Amino acid sequence: MATDPTLQERTEHALALHQSGKANEAAQAYQAIIADAPDFPDAYHLFGILLVQAGHVQPGYDNLKRSIELAPDNVGFLTNFVGVLRSLQRGAECTRMLERLISLPGGRSPDHLVMLADGYISQDRYDEGSALLAEAQTLAPDNTDALRLLGMVNTALGKPEQALEHYRRALELGPDISINHYNLGNSQALLCRFDEAIESYRGAIKLEPDMAEAHAHLGTTLMMQGELVEGWPEYEWRWKGEGFPNTQAQAPLWSGAEIPGKTLLLTTEQGYGDAFQFARFVTEAAKRSKARVIVEAQSQIVDLMASIPGIDTVVARGTLLPAFDVQAPFMTLPHILKTTLETIPTDVPYLTPPGETLEKWRADIEALPGRKVGVVWRGNPGQLRNVYRSCPPEALQPLLDIEGVSLVGLQKDPTEQELEKLDGMIDFGHRIETFNDTAAIMCHLDLMVSVCTSTAHLAGALGRPTWVLLSRASDWRWFQDRNDCPWYPTARLFRQQTLNDWNAPVAEIAAQLRG
Repeated sequence: MATDPTLQERTEHALALHQSGKANEAAQAYQAIIADAPDFPDAYHLFGILLVQAGHVQPGYDNLKRSIELAPDNVGFLTNFVGVLRSLQRGAECTRMLERLISLPGGRSPDHLVMLADGYISQDRYDEGSALLAEAQTLAPDNTDALRLLGMVNTALGKPEQALEHYRRALELGPDISINHYNLGNSQALLCRFDEAIESYRGAIKLEPDMAEAHAHLGTTLMMQGELVEGWPEYEWRWKGEGFPNTQAQAPLWSGAEIPGKTLLLTTEQGYGDAFQFARFVTEAAKRSKARVIVEAQSQIVDLMASIPGIDTVVARGTLLPAFDVQAPFMTLPHILKTTLETIPTDVPYLTPPGETLEKWRADIEALPGRKVGVVWRGNPGQLRNVYRSCPPEALQPLLDIEGVSLVGLQKDPTEQELEKLDGMIDFGHRIETFNDTAAIMCHLDLMVSVCTSTAHLAGALGRPTWVLLSRASDWRWFQDRNDCPWYPTARLFRQQTLNDWNAPVAEIAAQLRG
């Protein structure tokens, strides 16, 4: 770009001040240039970089954006602007800038391709992301960021074997990088290579002793093998990881001691299924503490939590809490109580739906002919393992062909396409408004068949006969190679023998129903 030599000289002087650490003088020089030449992009760009470096990110962003408006095809400007957008977590705008960047001569670098692929992947645009990563690998075969993202894509698409190979190659290139050991461990765990996964997680921890995610996954992998006593303390590291804010840090953690006259706050965490499963420990905590017990829970499950024996009050999350002296999250209670496989509380039911909701559904269920079997085939699509744990509805077709069985759909908000694939099923899912409804329907059914989601845990907590369809890559709480369930005495487990093959466990259930 042709520029006034005087402007160029002034810009070079300002940049020299900037590079020598004289930030205030450089800022004044940049501002003077902008005042004299408001269409000169270099000054906006360099002033924006200085502001970002000084921690003034928003004004820095404004100046960088102005430089892009004045010089939209400047690869250097766009590259720096993308860095700021990433730090500000402005994903959509960052994606647009990267799309422009890789369209320019000199802008289609492996790093830019990987960054754009990362943005696409965050939007579940896996095919586009994969294509960019393949191109990046062609240009730079040893780009570990590309390998890491290819591992993520294949994991999300239900292809852990391919993910394993990408993560293994990344580890070969970066054996001293903790995340490479951690990622490999996750793939090994999905493939039921638990001893290898434990070794990988410990490798990550050796390199980064405070890596919370590695500790937490080490804990769940140990517990998958039944090593609860060793696993619970490692799982406590979840509170130091991303996505696990300890909202009750204003009060001490309950130690497990008797505290008569005090108030103990117990809080649900993570998903509804976690709340239903670990609610079993509330009664024991109340007995052990001899305290007044308050439970804080998601508003959708307050009524069910209120049925737990031994509690005094249930408060909906987001409302004002009463005063309390000590606290504990639900999933920390087994650690506090030193729970082993042999001491898991198994008295069921420990949850019950309100009486009026039971009556609301009684006539509808009792009017159904034959054996009444509920079914749920998918979990929350936002859950990381949902691609593994959810069963395609068409795979359940054999359950519709059993004489003397009324198959009742409890899937919340089923799609038209799902219902078409289960023609003949009696759909109650579109009528379910709350978990109270789900629980009440279950109480009137003869059997509940569910994949690993909240309904399986709710049915078990209600003490209902429950058959759980499990992926080969099942969650830690179902342990290894068992068809019984230490958490729920009324549950049986039907497992895939081959990953993503639901035909065998569904056929086993169908055979059992035919009896």
